[in-house]
Amino acid sequence: MNQLITYSTCIFLIVSSGHALDPSGSWKSGDFEQSFLTTTDPFSVNWSSSDIAIEDITIGSNREITDSDSTGLWFFSDNLFNAVDASNDTACVPITENLDVFSFVSNEFFSDESGLFEEVDFEIGVRLPETDFTAADVAGTWHLFRQTDVTFESNESDDSGYAVIFHARDELVLNSNGTFTLTEIETTDPSGVDSPFSGTWNTANRQINLMVGNDSLNIANISSGLDTFINHRLETFNNATFTNFDRSIEVAIKEPSTLSSTDVLGLWALTEFTTDVDTSGGATNFLFSDAYYGMGYVTFKADGTGTLEIFETSNASEFISGSFLWVVVGNKIRIIDSELDSIEFFVSAEKDFGVSLYIQNESGGDNELYNFATLCKLPDAPGFSASQSNIILGASPDISVETESGLFYQLQRSVNLEAWSDVGEPIAGDGTVQNAQDLSAPNDRAFYRWTIVVPAQD
Repeated sequence: MNQLITYSTCIFLIVSSGHALDPSGSWKSGDFEQSFLTTTDPFSVNWSSSDIAIEDITIGSNREITDSDSTGLWFFSDNLFNAVDASNDTACVPITENLDVFSFVSNEFFSDESGLFEEVDFEIGVRLPETDFTAADVAGTWHLFRQTDVTFESNESDDSGYAVIFHARDELVLNSNGTFTLTEIETTDPSGVDSPFSGTWNTANRQINLMVGNDSLNIANISSGLDTFINHRLETFNNATFTNFDRSIEVAIKEPSTLSSTDVLGLWALTEFTTDVDTSGGATNFLFSDAYYGMGYVTFKADGTGTLEIFETSNASEFISGSFLWVVVGNKIRIIDSELDSIEFFVSAEKDFGVSLYIQNESGGDNELYNFATLCKLPDAPGFSASQSNIILGASPDISVETESGLFYQLQRSVNLEAWSDVGEPIAGDGTVQNAQDLSAPNDRAFYRWTIVVPAQD
C-alpha cells in the first residue's frame, strides 16, 4: 500500500503501487485554443484568435507522462487522472472508466499596459489501439460534433483578427457493405446546412478511410475502444485583400446499440467550454465576445435525479452547482436543470463518454452562448476531493489514513515527487482512521504519501 496526496490548492490521494488503473499507451490529444485581449473594460474584446493542434502523448506504466513540451508524473485521485509537470503544476483531468478518452479545459492570464490577455484551452484525448481493427469493429452510426471559428490575415497590412464562430453536428453512417453517408444535421453556420454526400469506406493501418470519387479522408485518431475519434481541420480561403482560416475541432462517438438507465447510474465528470458570441451583426456575422469553462462532478441517481458539483471554473456565474432531473431518451441522456432547460448528451458505444452541443440565449443582450460539453463516466479511484477549501497554504495540514490492526503507517513529504522524507513517527494501525500533522509544512506546495513500514526495533 502506498498512498499519495498533494497539499496545495488541490488535495489528492492515490494508490501508487499495485494499482489496477493503468492508462498507459500512446495517446493523441486534440486542442482548441481561444486567445483574446480585453481592454480595461472586461466586456470589451478588441483582439482574438484561435489555434488547433494534434499532439502525441505517451503515458507510461512507470507513472511517467510525456508530451512535446515536458515530462512529468501521473496518478489517480478521487476518480480523476492527474498530471504533475516539472514545475509542479497539476492538472485534474476527467478520464473515462475504460481509460481510453479524457477531456478537460484550462486557461491562463497575462496582463500588460494594453489590457488582459487570456488563453482558454479545450482538450480531448484518445488512447490509440495497439493493433489494427476491421470494418466490422467500427461499422455503425457515428455522431460528429464540430466547433469552427474563422480568423483572417490581411494581404495588404499586418491586421488580423476574429470574424465568426459556429457549431455543427453531423451524422456519419458506416454501412457494413462498404458504403457511407455523411449528413449535416444542424449548424449555426450563417451559410446554412451543407448537402449530404456519400461514398465508400474501408479500414487499414488503424484508421478509417472515406472515399468520394478520387478524394479521400483518413480518420486516424481513434480510441482503443473503437468508439471515439478526434480530428482537427484547417481550411483556407483566399481573395485579393485577405486570407480566411477556418479552424475546427471535431469529436465523434459511435452510437451504442442500446442505452438503459442502469448504464448511466453513477459518477461522471462534466467538462464544458462556452463561447460567448455577439449576434448583433445579424445572421452573417457572429462576433466572438468571451469564453468560459467549468468542470464538475455529475452524479446520476436511480430515482431520476442528479447533482452537479463544480470543482473548477473560470466564471462562477456561468457554472453553478445544483440538482437536476434526467432520463434516457433513445441513446441519449436528457438532463433538465432547475430552470427547466433541457440538454441532451449523445453517448458512446462503450457507454462511458458523452458529447453535447447546445446554444443558450444570453438574457439582456444580443448574445448567444455556444456550449461544447463532454461527460466522462469516471473510473473507481478513491481519494480526497479535487479541491478542499478548508486546507490553507502555510498551515499545518492534518492528514488521515484508514488503518488496519497489525500494520504501521508512515507519513512522508516531497516537494518534487522524487525525494521523500518522513514526517513524524510511524503510527500503529488499529482498524480506525488515524491522523498525522505536518508542523513544518512548506508555504507553497508539498506532496504527501502514506507508506506501510516495519518499525525499528529497540
